[in-house]
Amino acid sequence: MKKYGAAFAALAACLSITTVLFIIHAGKTADTLPADPRSAETEPAPVSSESMSDTTTVTEETTISETTAETITSAAETIRETQQTRADKKYDGKSVYISAENISQYPELPVGSEITSLTILLRHFGYPAEKTVLAREYLPIASGRTKFDNGRTYKESFYEYFIGDPFSAGYGCFADAIVKAAVSYISENGDHYSVYNISGCSPGLLYRYLENGFPVLVWATEKMAEPEYYETWYDIDTGEKLDWYSGEHCSVLVGFDTKKNTLTFNDPKEGITDYPRKNFEKRFSQMHSQAVVILPNSISPLPDVPDEPVTATAKTTVTAADTETTADTAAAENDITAEDTSSESE
Repeated sequence: MKKYGAAFAALAACLSITTVLFIIHAGKTADTLPADPRSAETEPAPVSSESMSDTTTVTEETTISETTAETITSAAETIRETQQTRADKKYDGKSVYISAENISQYPELPVGSEITSLTILLRHFGYPAEKTVLAREYLPIASGRTKFDNGRTYKESFYEYFIGDPFSAGYGCFADAIVKAAVSYISENGDHYSVYNISGCSPGLLYRYLENGFPVLVWATEKMAEPEYYETWYDIDTGEKLDWYSGEHCSVLVGFDTKKNTLTFNDPKEGITDYPRKNFEKRFSQMHSQAVVILPNSISPLPDVPDEPVTATAKTTVTAADTETTADTAAAENDITAEDTSSESE
């Protein structure tokens, strides 16, 4: 019996030593393992969607710490607050805000701010527009025709066509191309609205449309930065000289605040954003005052009176479901005027 007792004691000692060695080895292995690649090395793939979702979905295989989860939730709430929850505000003589769904151009259309802005505008009026469908099936895209003659390069015009590919890389386009896309889409999906190219107008006309309840698709630059000359070519069809400036960007003008002297935009790249009015007016002019408005067939375009203060004599409410309109005849003076835009406050 004493013999078996000694054997059991020896076996227990061996097991104890093995256990200790295993714990030490496990600790060293844990110290040398790399961090979870999902959180440390690999950036999560962007979510492909037409508009921001109010929920975040986590797969069963993903493990997120409580701190990380709180950070994600806080960031999502902040984004929703700044980009999605501004309340509609009727014109009160000093400010107006037209609530509209904002749509990001990413990830599908990295250089498609123009067609995404049109999607925002069409959706605002109740059309089930999808940015990728508009880009693929309705946006007139240059065929790539090019010729060289006497030291000049001839290509298609960015006024008439999108130059490049909105799904990958390119230059962009101006109002005529977007009007073509809008007219084509509306004619196939319920012809209750008309599209107007109001390019060349004063900033005052843009604000008059806001007063009357209509957002306006406008051209400026990314974050209202100074545009930079990029390239010159000549229109292969007309011979017109064309200068392209980098930074060109399109968004939807949805509001103004004369107290803060700011304008509000549904920006497909930056979200719902405010910029100083004078900054926009200068960039708008530098981009040749390109603008497009969509109106119910029952509403006529507003006249452009750039040298007079804007006065709202009638306000129109348009629903997404139909084209009924109501008008208010109480006049209200607005101190936004088409001032000299030579000065800038960046």
